[in-house]
Amino acid sequence: MRPLAFAFVAIAASLPLLSVACSSDTTSEPTMVDSGVVDSGAAVDAIADSGPACETPAAPTASAGPVTLGTCTAVTACGGALEGTTWTYSAACTDDPTAQLTSRCPAAVVSKVDSKITGTLQFYCGKAVRAATTKTHFDVTFPLSCVPLPVKCSQLGALIGSQVPGATGTCVDSQTVNACDCAVDVTGDLSDSGAYKIVGNQVKTANETYDFCVKDGTLTHGVDPNSQLKGTFTATKN
Repeated sequence: MRPLAFAFVAIAASLPLLSVACSSDTTSEPTMVDSGVVDSGAAVDAIADSGPACETPAAPTASAGPVTLGTCTAVTACGGALEGTTWTYSAACTDDPTAQLTSRCPAAVVSKVDSKITGTLQFYCGKAVRAATTKTHFDVTFPLSCVPLPVKCSQLGALIGSQVPGATGTCVDSQTVNACDCAVDVTGDLSDSGAYKIVGNQVKTANETYDFCVKDGTLTHGVDPNSQLKGTFTATKN
């Protein structure tokens, strides 16, 4: 048997309910709704806002930014103001899935590596709304010594997809050597939406806690240590 072990690291706040507390009027005097006063001058506890409800605005169209693969520098957390802002991701650094692959199969040959990040991060109405992904593509040639019998090259792509979260692969018999030529795509999902709060220099949501720094129109943040996709991420203010 020739074992193959692939290991990639791929990768609301509820609006406050506004209630109107109205006293019960047992007299024949009409209720004065227009003035915000009920009957004999009793104060209304709360008046519903007649304006539109707070909603996160539509995110702008985002272009792809480069992703550096490999060792990433940790975020120097400095905090900053986030509420009412929209950011477009412009760059990132994440773990290198190709390095993890070659550690399992040192004879594998990787080429044509390309990695991008696309998406936005918004902070409105007490919510952090992130819609972003990283996409990494690379070609890799696996010598047959790395391919477990009885797997054929045409089946190897499905094996990669079943073992590596976020990965898809298409493989064929090499025309030049006893190997399988594969094209692999790995998608890392950064999408998340929910209530947030700032504690010190960290953003805390129901799902994660991460360091951040706002400086000169740029937001840099990390990810929760338990996140599948590790790294640091840079976004530009809209």
